[in-house]
Amino acid sequence: MQSRMTDVILADSCWHSTRHLFSTWPPASGPEARLLRLEPIDWQNARARGIRPWNWGIHRKDFSPQVSLITAELPPGWMKRFPRFGQWPLARACRKWRKAAKDAEATSLWITYPYYLALADQIEPDRLIYYNLDDYALYWPSKADEVRAWEARAVDRADWTVCVAAERARQLKMAFPERADRILHMPHGAPESTIPNEPFSKPAPPPAGFAHIPRPWLGYLGGLEDRVDWALVRKVAEFFPETSVVLVGPKPALDGPESWRHEARKTLALPNVYATGPQPQGRIGEVYASFDVNLIPYDVTHSFNVVCSPTKLMDAMGCGRPSVATDLPECRIHADRIDIAADHDAFLGAIESLRSRDFRDGRESLRHEFARTHSTAKVLDNLYRLI
Repeated sequence: MQSRMTDVILADSCWHSTRHLFSTWPPASGPEARLLRLEPIDWQNARARGIRPWNWGIHRKDFSPQVSLITAELPPGWMKRFPRFGQWPLARACRKWRKAAKDAEATSLWITYPYYLALADQIEPDRLIYYNLDDYALYWPSKADEVRAWEARAVDRADWTVCVAAERARQLKMAFPERADRILHMPHGAPESTIPNEPFSKPAPPPAGFAHIPRPWLGYLGGLEDRVDWALVRKVAEFFPETSVVLVGPKPALDGPESWRHEARKTLALPNVYATGPQPQGRIGEVYASFDVNLIPYDVTHSFNVVCSPTKLMDAMGCGRPSVATDLPECRIHADRIDIAADHDAFLGAIESLRSRDFRDGRESLRHEFARTHSTAKVLDNLYRLI
């Protein structure tokens, strides 16, 4: 007899990386499995997005017989202050969705925040995955002890704790040695749309709106905030005045006394620095392929950076263009595929070395093959196999 599939409820897919991952549904190991994605927000964020109060509530959209999405506008405090009461509407929607799954062998709940244990308590999934994307205590410093307590419960209760960052997996294994064999490191995959048939040995043509920027391009795609080592970016622009430093992402608010804003103001004022604004997620592969060099100039002293898994590592991998990164734990994993710089001088030296070789390091195929064998579809299938 053919075994039935395990359906999955994902709480939640509000992250770009998680949306990319589950956009490849169904997994190869569960071609008949169903997926329910949850994307709740509070009323304040709903208002900021232009959603009128009379449209707030629980909304379900079925993309196919196998994939459904539930969006929800919930009262402030629904996750942390009153999790059981606040998540009750989500639980009700999940139970209704499960009731229609007559052929499902089991239902697995994957939670991206430990506070979703309140949802698990109400829907009682057959299996539980704690999918850890960051150190959440850094999100809410005033509630760090509370977050740690919820996380301890999540790690103890989950069938598997999966961390996208190696450093987080190491920390959790140290904190919960009795669960160490159930804590895994599984990095982000390369989005399918960013993996061309062949790697680019030379930069791809400029994306729309970029053609006016002089070449060569030293590019960065991501958030332009305090996580960026702005002093390093300024040094890059000043040391290589014949290049264009192309910063792709939402422009930062420069008003304020913080030192990073001061550095950002000086950097963005340089004549060879171009802040282009954000690009749609569907175009990131095109943007990365157009860079002569992809920069990952993260501040190595920033606590968030130390425990993160930069999505740009895999987003840029498939196109084959070279990358230069600061010395963060997750970046070191790719030391044979990209250049890792121990300090500012080494970062500049790596770029200089690439420039002397016409921005080619001979590792284009190595990066492309790694992305192909670690695509989001393959990562999703590996995750599904756990359940």
